[in-house]
Amino acid sequence: MASYVSGHMVNVPVTTREVNGKTVRDASDARKGLLHEGARSLNDEHEQKWAADNPNIRPDFAQQNIVMVQRRDANGDWALTEVDKDGDQDSFLEYGDERVARLERKWRPGEVEVASLAFHLPKSFCIEHPNEAQAIDEKGKKVFDKFGDPVMVSRYTPRDQDEMRAYFKDCLDHLVTKLGSEENIHGAFIHLDERTPHMQVVFDSHQVSEKDPDKLMIAHGRLWGTSRKVVYPEGTIINNKDMSGKRISGPVKMKRFQKSFREYMADRGWEISREHSENHGTHLTKAEYAQIENARKANEQEIATIKERTKALDEGYADLDVRVKNLSKKEKEVQDKDAELDRLKDNVLRNLANSNEDIASRKAAVKMQQEELDKQKAELEEKKRTAVEDAQREADSIRAQARLDAQQIRARVEEDAKEKAKEEAEQEAQQIRAKAQRQADSIRAQAEQDAEQTRTDANNYYDSRTSTAHAEVETANGEKTRIEGEISNLREDKESLTREKNTLVDDVEKLENRKKRASIGDLVAEPDKLPGAIKTVSTVVNSNIFALRQAGMKQADLSTLQSALGLMQSDSRFQALARENEAKQQSQAEKQQSDILAKRLGLD
Repeated sequence: MASYVSGHMVNVPVTTREVNGKTVRDASDARKGLLHEGARSLNDEHEQKWAADNPNIRPDFAQQNIVMVQRRDANGDWALTEVDKDGDQDSFLEYGDERVARLERKWRPGEVEVASLAFHLPKSFCIEHPNEAQAIDEKGKKVFDKFGDPVMVSRYTPRDQDEMRAYFKDCLDHLVTKLGSEENIHGAFIHLDERTPHMQVVFDSHQVSEKDPDKLMIAHGRLWGTSRKVVYPEGTIINNKDMSGKRISGPVKMKRFQKSFREYMADRGWEISREHSENHGTHLTKAEYAQIENARKANEQEIATIKERTKALDEGYADLDVRVKNLSKKEKEVQDKDAELDRLKDNVLRNLANSNEDIASRKAAVKMQQEELDKQKAELEEKKRTAVEDAQREADSIRAQARLDAQQIRARVEEDAKEKAKEEAEQEAQQIRAKAQRQADSIRAQAEQDAEQTRTDANNYYDSRTSTAHAEVETANGEKTRIEGEISNLREDKESLTREKNTLVDDVEKLENRKKRASIGDLVAEPDKLPGAIKTVSTVVNSNIFALRQAGMKQADLSTLQSALGLMQSDSRFQALARENEAKQQSQAEKQQSDILAKRLGLD
């Protein structure tokens, strides 16, 4: 594709100033300003000053700039020379002063002393660095989009230094051909420290005087179409209209220069368009075209920002929905755990009730066993006492019978044989008493032995049953303690799960509230400016539809942009933000009025 080329001229008219009470017509200050800007790379202070005024100037690229000015050569003749030292460029001013001194008449106010013509290196001859520079307006101010973000544009650097030098040399040669001599060129400055590589040429349009070859005459009007003497030749027809003898206007002359410039460069072998410039078909000036391009870039950037933030919002909502679903799932799990806890609690309570009943039953059984043992013990004690009493009575009866028998024997012996019988009776009586005593002692010992064995057996049975009952009671108490501990743990688990459930419910409510409260104002750094900014974007777009179409914006993209802006303005969150901002502004206005009134009344 052929590249677009063009040159953009700025005229520097003569100014007036007071010197020693006299009005002096001069443009030297303007030439100093042109040198200050054009040769800034040779002076760090100048470079920094212009970088501060123009955000697109990068001081770190200043060493690549090329400065060419008129300087005297070894023979004392003026020649356009490349310089690289601060101070060498001052010959630029000296040369301009010499040219002014050769004029055959002084300028009239408003006449052009020098002009500046900028030639840009076609973008097809450059390497593009997207979004490395911030757009600036016609006043040199930084451009920001409606969201307050800098509008970023591409920076371009030459793909080949030798190619760039050759291109700008041909540009300069064409201008020299138009002016008639290289002597008209005061200086040429190739700037590579700005967004686009370009060459700024400072020149005058003076011609050799027709009256005196050593003098110069002012011919800017003749060359560039502001003189009444510049007319169309006889027989010139333009758009079916006879233009013979009519003045050729400056814009027409400039169009012819641009056309001849494109044809000249194409003839030199450069792949450029012979017919059109970059802003062909727009009928716009360079400043207007740049303004439209900045607006287009800003709109593209704003649309991208809106899409990005809308995507982020959608992703945020999607993430919120996922979190809500997860929380709902977690809540379901908590509810399931809660139900399981209730079921376990019921089981534990039932088991506890059964355990309590079993313990009570066991306690009752132990009590009954204890009562039976006590009863058996009492019966054994009674049997022991009765056995002892029976043995004692039997022994007493035996002894009484023995005494009776002895008395009877003694009486019989006394009757039968006094001494011998008495002795024998006494012996027999002693034997009988001894035998009776032995029988009584044997019966009493056996009775005591039987009673002791019965008592031992009763005590052993009682101790065994008591130990078993105590063991069963201890086991029941341990089981009760274990169940009570399990119930306590389950209660703590329920309380923990309840707290977790409540926390999750609170998180869900907070997320839902955040989701409900989320507004477009949450997505921007300065939400107060958003409604007015969107309204401004909508107004600019709707009022510049034709210009946007002419700039190359497709109808589908334009419709999409208008639809997106309409949706934003109709969004309930956006409208809420607008109402909030309106209320805030109203409150601020009322406060200001109150402050002013208070100040007037001396209350502050």
